[in-house]
Amino acid sequence: MPDLGTLVEFGPRLKWHLGEGPGGGRVRAEFALRGVFDLDDRLSHKGISFEPRLIYERRASGGWRYGTSVGAVIGNRRLADTFYGVAPAFATPGRPAYTAESGLIAWRLGANVSHDLTPNLRLFGFVRLDSVAGAANRASPLVQKPRAPAWAWA
Repeated sequence: MPDLGTLVEFGPRLKWHLGEGPGGGRVRAEFALRGVFDLDDRLSHKGISFEPRLIYERRASGGWRYGTSVGAVIGNRRLADTFYGVAPAFATPGRPAYTAESGLIAWRLGANVSHDLTPNLRLFGFVRLDSVAGAANRASPLVQKPRAPAWAWA
């Protein structure tokens, strides 16, 4: 099977500030609608994603900020097929052909922390857990782990 290329997303994001949250934090909802394109394939269109998220953010003492979020990634059939489809030409005895369906691609749970070092420099870190529990294509032969963590420091 061909490898996934470098995927980039472009599109609008609506932010809705919902008000004060526990501990003096702020709660907001975000709704991103994006087109997904493959940089390695001359920006070929790979589908459309919709990512609603609920976010809690709080400023702490000493210039630290932290936040948590919960959201979902929903994709059209083309995007789902990019991640989960197996064309008959690439089917093997251990990897049967599979036609992906539109719908829930993954649930996302995240946390982040940041600190402004200078007015122009910020230390930032995050951890995110993606899960295909209940996803439209969790039966795809390409799903090997129902949950996949990600983290980074920058």
